[in-house]
Amino acid sequence: MLTAPRAHAYDFELQSRSEAQGYQLRRYERDGVSFVNRLRFAQYLGLRVYNLIDADAARARRRGRPPALVFVHAQLRFQTDFGGFAPDIAAGEPAARELHDNRFELLLGAVEARNLLGWIDLSLGRQLDTELFDFFAYDGLRVRVSTPWWLYVESSLGAQVRRADPFGLAVFQLDGTSGDGTSGDGADERAWMPTFGLALGLDERAPLELRLAYRGVASRAPPTPFGRAEALPARWGLDEELVFAHAALTHPRWDSRLAAGLRCNLLVAQLDELQLEATQGLGPRHQASLELLQSRPHFDGDSIFNVFAIEPFSEAAGRLRWRPGVPLDLEARAGYRWVWRAADERERVSPGALSLTALARWQAERLASTLELYYLDGYGGLRLGADLFGRWWSPRWVFGRRLALEGRASLARLDGLASAAAPVTNFGLQAGLRVRLLPAVWAQLLVEDNVSRLQDSALRVLGVLDMSFAP
Repeated sequence: MLTAPRAHAYDFELQSRSEAQGYQLRRYERDGVSFVNRLRFAQYLGLRVYNLIDADAARARRRGRPPALVFVHAQLRFQTDFGGFAPDIAAGEPAARELHDNRFELLLGAVEARNLLGWIDLSLGRQLDTELFDFFAYDGLRVRVSTPWWLYVESSLGAQVRRADPFGLAVFQLDGTSGDGTSGDGADERAWMPTFGLALGLDERAPLELRLAYRGVASRAPPTPFGRAEALPARWGLDEELVFAHAALTHPRWDSRLAAGLRCNLLVAQLDELQLEATQGLGPRHQASLELLQSRPHFDGDSIFNVFAIEPFSEAAGRLRWRPGVPLDLEARAGYRWVWRAADERERVSPGALSLTALARWQAERLASTLELYYLDGYGGLRLGADLFGRWWSPRWVFGRRLALEGRASLARLDGLASAAAPVTNFGLQAGLRVRLLPAVWAQLLVEDNVSRLQDSALRVLGVLDMSFAP
C-alpha cells in the first residue's frame, strides 16, 4: 500500500487599492482670483501570508494553550500629483513644489509570530504601534512574553520612522525642528533615531485591564550654533520620554465600566494627557457615561514648540445613549471645555466653549441613515451645523446585491473665527456609487461640492478601485 507524505502549504492574500481625486484650489492674488487644478493619485498594495507553520491545534488545546501562528504582512503606498502648482512669486520661481510629493511609503512590513511555545509573541520589521493617545512607527523588534499568572512583559527596540527615511511615512514629519524642511539640507531629519520601550500589564484572561508602558527616543544632537563647531561635538540625547498608564474594570452583571488613562512627558516633566470615563447601563435600552479629559500637545525634544503653550485644555462631558428600537440608535452629548489663556487675553477671550451634539442612526436591511446636529460656542467662535448621510444597498435579486448608492448633505455656519471677520455659511452635497464588479473587486465614485459666500463652487471628484485575491 502506497502512502503519500504529508503535504505542507500556506495561504496568502493580495490586496490592491487605487485612489484618484481631482479638485481646484482657489488662490487670491493682487490681480484677482485664480484657480489651480490638482490631480492626486495613490496606489496601495498589500500582501498577507499566513499558516506558515502547521500547528497542532488539538495538542495545543490539550495543553491549555492556543496554537502557534506565524505570518507575514506588508503594505506599500505610492503617491503622486499630476496637477498644477501655484506660482511662487516671492521666491521668483515658476512653480512652488510644496505640494508636489512623489514618494513610495512602506506602511507595514513585518514577520509576526503568536503563541510560540504557548507564551511568546514577536514581531520583526516595520510596525505601526499605538499607545493610549499616541501612534508611532519604527523599524525593529517587539517581543511579548506572557506568564501563567495573567501578567505579560513587552519590550521593543528599533529606529523611529520619519518622512526623510527610505520608504518613510510623510505623516511622521517632525514639527518645529531644524530638519522640518526649513533648514535646507535636512541633515537633522535624516539622523538615525533609536527608539526603545518597555511595558507591563495583564492579558485578556484577567478581569481587569491594566498596562504600564515607557517609550523613549534618542538622537545625536547637532552642534550649537554658538562658538566653533569643532569645539562642540554632537552628543547623544533623549528627544522623547513618555510614560503611559491605562486601567479599566468592566462588570457585565451591572453593565458598568470604569476606565482611566494618562500620558506623562518626562522630558518636560508635565502631565500631557489624562482621561477618566465611567459608563453605566440603565436597563436594556439606555446607557449613560461621564468623561473627563485634560490634554496638552507634546512635541519632539528638539522642537521649538516646546517653548510655547499651544492651547492645552480640560473638558467635562456627559453622554446618553438610547435604543428605542432595533434599527434606531439615539445619542446625545453635552460638554464644556476650559482653554488655557495668556494673561493679556483673559479680559477679551471667552474662558471656554460649550458643545452640544445629537446623533441618530437608523440601520435596516438595505438602508442606513445618520443625522448629526452639533453646536459649539465660546472660545474659538461659533460652529453650528447639521450633517445627513444615507446609503442604500440593492436587494439580493438585483445585481446579487452588488450595488450601493450613498449621499450626504451638510450645512455649517462659522462665526467669530477671526476678529472683524463676517460669518460664513457653507452648504455641501455629496453623491457616491459603489459597485461590486466581481466577487473581490469593488469600484467607487464620489462627487462632492461646497458653496459659500467665499466660493461659488468647490468641486472634488474621488475614484477608488479595490481588489483582493485569496486562493
